[in-house]
Amino acid sequence: MSVQFGFSLEDIIPEQVKQWVQLARGELSGSVCVRFMDVVEAHELNERYRNIDRPTNVLAFGSEIEDVLGDIAVCVPIAAMEANDQQKTLQEHLAHLVIHGTLHLCGYDHQTDSDTEVMEQLEIQMLTQLGYQNPYE
Repeated sequence: MSVQFGFSLEDIIPEQVKQWVQLARGELSGSVCVRFMDVVEAHELNERYRNIDRPTNVLAFGSEIEDVLGDIAVCVPIAAMEANDQQKTLQEHLAHLVIHGTLHLCGYDHQTDSDTEVMEQLEIQMLTQLGYQNPYE
């Protein structure tokens, strides 16, 4: 498990990020790299890998390499704007995005309404365990 900071984050420590990932991946083994990035990098990755010409808040890249679940890339400025809009702390929103990305690495998605419901319920449960509010209220 590694945490990379391509963007300065004063209040987030790697141990917190590791806790969020571990909670979301449960019994699944395999390394995960979480990278906190700026808008430029988020835009480049979203365009390169999803053909979407704009930045996004979180991307998850699964791996087919043994003992590697994959990588999660979180755009801090977008997360900060979203946290402000949703009237919650940046830490709370980053926890949500990291958990969301980790669930993608574990095989969850939100392509259908039922898949979305399952994924959101898991996120709510995990965020509640961490002492955070339901992000969908």
